[in-house]
Amino acid sequence: EASRTISDAELSTVASSLSASLVNILCTVRLKTGKRIVSGTGVIVSPRGMILTNAHLGQFFLFKDNKAVSCQIRMGNPAVATYNAEIAYLSPAWLEINPDMLEKKSALGTGEHDVAMLAITDGLGQYVKPSVFPYVPIGDSIPKKKERLALVSYAAQYLTNDQINTALYRTVALGAAREVYTFSSSTPDIMTFAGSTIAQHGSSGGGVVNRKGQLVGMIVTSKTNGDFASRIVGAITAPYIRREFEQQTGISIDAYLTAPTSEAIAGFEKKAESLRSMIAR
Repeated sequence: EASRTISDAELSTVASSLSASLVNILCTVRLKTGKRIVSGTGVIVSPRGMILTNAHLGQFFLFKDNKAVSCQIRMGNPAVATYNAEIAYLSPAWLEINPDMLEKKSALGTGEHDVAMLAITDGLGQYVKPSVFPYVPIGDSIPKKKERLALVSYAAQYLTNDQINTALYRTVALGAAREVYTFSSSTPDIMTFAGSTIAQHGSSGGGVVNRKGQLVGMIVTSKTNGDFASRIVGAITAPYIRREFEQQTGISIDAYLTAPTSEAIAGFEKKAESLRSMIAR
């Protein structure tokens, strides 16, 4: 079934389901290097409002309460401030090899271990936290060769801070994975896509969905210089995300996502201080 060619119209329909679950993560960071705006992407992956995103974005939520960082979860087209969130998981393995990423303007590295979870806690302004969120389930398979997929993010490389605040729109690209690579053995860990408008700063944490509406990858890296055609997008696969999460936590991601988000937040807070101490500031 996966080998059947899917039309652009069908794939665009699937992309719309991902778009409804897509969030923009917008943080204002005040550190030694001065004030800057960090904009990235995440995907709601549970009806309880758990957001899957990159560790290099999630790390800012470790400092959200000490006035160095303020963050909002935004949704819509254009993105508007919609929810508050708390960090519920951040890969300690990622922090061990990336202790100095907080002050860097763009994420470096391969994407290995680059996984975090944020839990939506309440609404902002007129927005009320719903009892059930629109979400995209995390799949458990990797795409077949030449299988066409939809990628959606909040790409923001060419926007000013004012434009990010008022005119940040979702970016959609359709395409097939070109190559699948492994981080350590023979497992299918990261797939690459040909250059498109998705290959921009801000797309990190964006989603890749298949024709069944399952999340099969999360954008972690992009070559963001040169024309779009020459760029490359990297996305870690759903099986890698599952394996990485279970190795770091000892529980399956499915079991984790069925528990109340308040439990996940409280459980993570017990480990948060030791993780904060790992970050060079």
